[in-house]
Amino acid sequence: MSSPAFDADAPARAPAAPRPSSRVVPVVLLALLAVALAAAGVLGYRSAARRYRSDRVRGLGEVASLRAEQVLRWRQERLSDARGLAHDPEVAAALLGKGGRSAVAGVAELSAWFEGLRAIGDYLSLALIDPQGRVQEIAGEAGEEPEEAGELRTLFERSAAEGRPLLSELRTTGTGPPHVDVVVALPGGGERARGLLLRVDPRAYLFRIVASDRGASGGAAILVEALIVRAAEGGAVVLDSPGRAPASSLPGRFPAHGPISAAVAAREAAAFRGLDHRGITVLGATAPVPGSAWSVVALEDERVTLEPLRVRAVAIAATLASLLLAAGASVAWASRLQAARLERERAVAGAERSALARRLERLTRHAHDMVILADEAQRIVEVNDLAVALLGYSRAEICGMSVRDLRDPATVDDYDDRVRQEVDQGAAMFETRYRRKDGSTFPVLVSVHADVHGGRRHFEAIARDVSERKRLEAQLLHADRMASVGTLAAGVAHEINNPLSFILSNLDFALGELRRAGAEPEVLQALEDARDGGARVREIVRDLKTFSRPVDEVSEALDVRRVLQSVIGLASNEIRHRALLVVDPGDVPPVAASEHRLGQVLLNLLVNAAQAIPEGNSAANVVRAATSTAPDGRAVVAISDTGVGIAPEVLPRIFDPFFTTKPVGVGTGLGLSICHGIVAQLGGEISVESAPGKGSTFRVLLPPAAAAPPDERAPPAAAPGRRGRILVVDDEPLVGRAVSRILAPPHEVVARTSARAALDDLLGGPPFDVVLCDLMMPEMTGMDLHARLVREAPALAARTVFLTGGAFTPSAREFLDRVPNLRLEKPFEAQALRDLVARVLSPGAARA
Repeated sequence: MSSPAFDADAPARAPAAPRPSSRVVPVVLLALLAVALAAAGVLGYRSAARRYRSDRVRGLGEVASLRAEQVLRWRQERLSDARGLAHDPEVAAALLGKGGRSAVAGVAELSAWFEGLRAIGDYLSLALIDPQGRVQEIAGEAGEEPEEAGELRTLFERSAAEGRPLLSELRTTGTGPPHVDVVVALPGGGERARGLLLRVDPRAYLFRIVASDRGASGGAAILVEALIVRAAEGGAVVLDSPGRAPASSLPGRFPAHGPISAAVAAREAAAFRGLDHRGITVLGATAPVPGSAWSVVALEDERVTLEPLRVRAVAIAATLASLLLAAGASVAWASRLQAARLERERAVAGAERSALARRLERLTRHAHDMVILADEAQRIVEVNDLAVALLGYSRAEICGMSVRDLRDPATVDDYDDRVRQEVDQGAAMFETRYRRKDGSTFPVLVSVHADVHGGRRHFEAIARDVSERKRLEAQLLHADRMASVGTLAAGVAHEINNPLSFILSNLDFALGELRRAGAEPEVLQALEDARDGGARVREIVRDLKTFSRPVDEVSEALDVRRVLQSVIGLASNEIRHRALLVVDPGDVPPVAASEHRLGQVLLNLLVNAAQAIPEGNSAANVVRAATSTAPDGRAVVAISDTGVGIAPEVLPRIFDPFFTTKPVGVGTGLGLSICHGIVAQLGGEISVESAPGKGSTFRVLLPPAAAAPPDERAPPAAAPGRRGRILVVDDEPLVGRAVSRILAPPHEVVARTSARAALDDLLGGPPFDVVLCDLMMPEMTGMDLHARLVREAPALAARTVFLTGGAFTPSAREFLDRVPNLRLEKPFEAQALRDLVARVLSPGAARA
């Protein structure tokens, strides 16, 4: 059964006599085509808008969750500061006049200390409060409002009863600035019970944390608005309104019955779409801040969000309209010309029509998309060559089949709805999956047009195989996720290193002191166990830092055994549920490579080896990693497994891009191709041996690194007993304390939590012998401080040592590569810090 549109071999017939209706037919066809294109455009726009809305709502949810976590961290830091002050014996002595000092002198000393902290932080004032909520200012300006006394009294009573600091609600009204109070009862109690009141200015950090996601579109409407809110009667209250940009049109309170107030009142992470107080449709998401009545709301104007799609749809519609107008003019002209010459050129017209039919048949038959023609009963009457090739049926087999039979059985639930849409609307566009004759399936984008000819309805369908597009989308998604994981790993490593530094340093200090004091062995063992645990965390963080380094690192001489051990830590969770891991670290020469890129190769091979072994019988399977030296002197890393192996017909293709034998969603077919490219760039080669049911062995061979010229300069020896004056600059106060405990005595140590304050000491105070400086700090970084010293005190710049928790920004990495200064990575060993300081203080250090 065939259709005239595909029947190129039919004999040519002489054209009939001209009829008035023949001129109308092209116009009708153009009108139908215009309707089909318009319907397809509308459907395409709606589909794209739905997907784009979903992506934006998901993105807003991530913004809200991230900002909620940052607000929670801000609250925890304020509570931690208050807890530290309340339990600091020096603070108690200063306030209560203990330790031989008068209370007046102690308060004055504490006030001077707090003014320094206030200059670099977000605190407004420090005060004492009594059980009745009365405030006695120590430093700063509390600016108490009369209505706050009751709340302060309640917070003091709860803090005394629960033994922990508490945060007040965020106040944005009254005569004073917006603030949050932190109240903590001082130990002791009794008739002289007192508490500390720390008043915090949320505009310094808290409001900026949330406002960092605000932006503009075209310099006019707010695109993303992130803010802190609290549920209340009458609607959700905006708490950070004093910190909002002046151009913002958000109110101080959202309507009680709107979607925003409802989402905030639920106190759960939620997404919504609805009208805001202006009657404008917005997309948004909320995330509660744990332990508080606050929530973070992220909003954006849906109209602004979808504007790029609308602009593109209008441009496409204008282009199609122009094409249709041009086609209409051309058809009208051709129709008039044909009517005028038809009688005179009947034979020529018949020949041209036959030639055109054959050309149309060839174009349709060899088109890059599948073309399918079906009758009113959805029975296929004709297909082009590509449809025959992709579906695996012969033309005789496929003609007469139902269109439903082409669909993957898992996708037929919407089939009847699609047919009704095609009949009712005359066209439809959608994505689904087709099934080949061999049972395999593939994704397709289908555009269907329904037409009635001779009283019978036919469907023409154009189906495009979008497997490659789906593969590329998965590849881009995977690459984006890997980049996000790398960035997250670098940030996590940096955040962990600071507290880990003073944890390990304080444990070393405590162990030394307790050993000298003859403490109980069990206590010493407990601290040693804690120190070992901290050391394990340090190794994990170092592995994360290696994994997150950028791919454009320069090559260096590496011990492949160390790189292998590092990635084993990352792959162990994937391996342990499937097999026993055996490591055979044989002698191997150093190789010239980037640690990140070589680690990427070894990690990929280890994960592939694990995934080749089914779960459930780990005791009977082995993943083996071995290093050795080849007879030609090259370094060899062999990764083998006892998995399912690779079929011989597949083996030659495993390094081809996008080729994979893993199930859909498990692999992109890029891992081994990337590994092959990296090894080739390093001047090496990668090979594989495998047999079905016997496992596989991948071998990476790399040329040895060129021998480095010997360094005849011996490091300067430390001068025993040399006392130095040392300045420690770190925005984490506990790191400064830990370094002070390690170095003092015998050295004089001064700690500063601000690079600006440290600069005043360095340029205007007594001289320092060594500067130990953190690299990444707010306001003024260690890099900025070093630049000032290079200009104004070059000798001090040369004696600056950087204590870094991880250079995770491009500028920080470039800085460390450029300057010759010594550096020590956090967390550091106490003895390593002492040795480094002794080296800088040695007589030959300046010359070196």
